Amino acid sequence: MFDYALLLSMRSKYPEHEGFLYRDKDAPGKTGYFYELENIFNIPASDFASEELMTHIKSLPPSLIQYVWEKDFACRPSISLDGFLVTICIGYWQTETSFDNVKPKVRKAFSFNSNLLNGPTRQLAEKLKLQKAIALHVRRGDYLDSSHADMFINICTVDYYREALIMIRNHAGNNLPLYCFSDDPDWVKSNLHLENCVVVDWNHGDDSWQDMYLMSLCRHNIIANSTFSWWGAWLNGSRDKIVIAPYRCFNTMLTPEIHPDEWISIYPKGYVKNDFVWSLEKNKISIEQDGLFYGKMGVVVFLFHYAFIRQDGFYENIAINLISEIFSQVNLQTSIDYANGLSGIGNAIEYLYQNDFISGDINEILCDFDLLFDDILAQEHNGVDWESNLLGLVRYYRFRLSGKYIDPKNERTKKNKLNLFYLLNLLKNKRLASLLNNEDIISELYELSFLKLYPLQVNKLLGYYLFFSEYAGDALMQKAAKINQERYSAIKLGETPGLMGMAGKELMRLSPESKVSWIKLL
Repeated sequence: MFDYALLLSMRSKYPEHEGFLYRDKDAPGKTGYFYELENIFNIPASDFASEELMTHIKSLPPSLIQYVWEKDFACRPSISLDGFLVTICIGYWQTETSFDNVKPKVRKAFSFNSNLLNGPTRQLAEKLKLQKAIALHVRRGDYLDSSHADMFINICTVDYYREALIMIRNHAGNNLPLYCFSDDPDWVKSNLHLENCVVVDWNHGDDSWQDMYLMSLCRHNIIANSTFSWWGAWLNGSRDKIVIAPYRCFNTMLTPEIHPDEWISIYPKGYVKNDFVWSLEKNKISIEQDGLFYGKMGVVVFLFHYAFIRQDGFYENIAINLISEIFSQVNLQTSIDYANGLSGIGNAIEYLYQNDFISGDINEILCDFDLLFDDILAQEHNGVDWESNLLGLVRYYRFRLSGKYIDPKNERTKKNKLNLFYLLNLLKNKRLASLLNNEDIISELYELSFLKLYPLQVNKLLGYYLFFSEYAGDALMQKAAKINQERYSAIKLGETPGLMGMAGKELMRLSPESKVSWIKLL
């Protein structure tokens, strides 16, 4: 249904293009479009692409075909058909924003074929047209499968339905009749114990769609995290309807625009609203960059801390999704700089590992980063911009060599030590040193001194940058410590999403306790 609604939207925007709906017959999880849409809603067969048409399209030169994959789930899509003979849109498009330019056309298209109604449904439909009833939908079925449990469990709980009923009855009256719809009506009867309730339990199999029709006739709707009841509520034409929906539809992913703005959301138990988090959840913040200081990786660090503080695994799942997104986008052309490139991203992964936010073999997790940096530091690849990247790489290896369970005999550890030694030697280069910020170098060397790796070299470098004729021994370290602290104190956080922006401001406010402070990443 969402696919067809998007099709109607694109036809309206690009009337010169023909549009068709298609589902690969071999695709997993396919539904019976031809029966459900053609028969139930009288959608014309000409709106469906034939196998012959698809075979012809696939034979066209690739330059003529544009593939548009849904970028973000339940977010307004950005699709342009200009410049291509054929555009193939692939996704779920589960948001009203994907068809908000043609809502009347969508309602008309999804007019139920009343000729197919069975007797009990027809009788109840006539009754509902005269009542101000509440429809309540419970989805269980496949949500109980072990493969789906982590995604859907504990969202639409008994408490959710009770709170939703209270909200509607407080606004619309206590004596409204209630009709419950579910793929598990016996569970509803045994567990919800709702007064003045009729459980609609006769629509099964090919008649299941009639529950959606009946839900659309009720005055108000309490929906599950299910597109079935979503459409039942959306197709409800009552102007004064109240629709109650769960704030989260999944435990594992964001759904920023899955519900229309006028619907009322019930927040999870224990939910504490945070403006930055809410803006992330509602897609009000655009995160275009991937890096630590100004992009997604900085948000990841914040979300792991926030999940731990709130004891809410949802935010940990969102952080993991962001890491996967970052890793899918980085490549050999990605900058290696610390603020918004690979050294900062890799360093944040090491940081998360040291704070037990992620687990596994850290050498395997960061294998691609390590090998790339090995290659960059090799003699034949010395054309790197050291002014922009030297201190970021030093910090990367400082974190890598300060991690837990460091095995000095491990080949990766040995290589990391050699790479760090090479980078420290570069700091002796007067021309290069003159291009770098003196306080940043001193701060990095001071932090490095605690590892007790190459102590003589580190102390000599500190003496050089602190004018060793004045400072020696304890005085040297005291001066370095003061500069290091002043550097942290002077950091100004901006308005970007990352660690040098909003994520950092929130962490500053929350002051999370951890084995390694997030401040050390700056």
